[in-house]
Amino acid sequence: MRGLPITYKDLVPFVEMVVDRPKDMEKGARLCYASRASGSARKSDWARHYRREATEEANYKAIERLLEGLDPKRFLHRLIDTHHPIRLADLPEVRRPQAKRTPYVGRLRDGGRGFWVFTLAQPYKGRAIPVHVGFYSQATLEAEGTS
Repeated sequence: MRGLPITYKDLVPFVEMVVDRPKDMEKGARLCYASRASGSARKSDWARHYRREATEEANYKAIERLLEGLDPKRFLHRLIDTHHPIRLADLPEVRRPQAKRTPYVGRLRDGGRGFWVFTLAQPYKGRAIPVHVGFYSQATLEAEGTS
């Protein structure tokens, strides 16, 4: 299968581990595919890749309905081995130079605009499953003393 493009159908076996309802397995696989294909964390970007036969607006609504019926926190807890001694952490910078009026965007180390994404992950079968994601920036830290 190396070299062939991946489809949402290739992702169904992975989605089966975390989705309870069989009718949501294909939808979940499509959502994972759309997220991967878009390279974005925005639902509007996922909608462009969710289903080719539907409009972007219809895809966005379908994604909204799917997410309302899922409990990602519960599914992720199935993948966490609480007895595993290793946790992975990363703090990458996300550049957002065009976001001049977005309140959570601040200054990065190089002076550009953006925010930091603090991610904790759990090793699982050779992969890292995110268990916590937090967004921080200079603007967030200045606005919230508890940050």
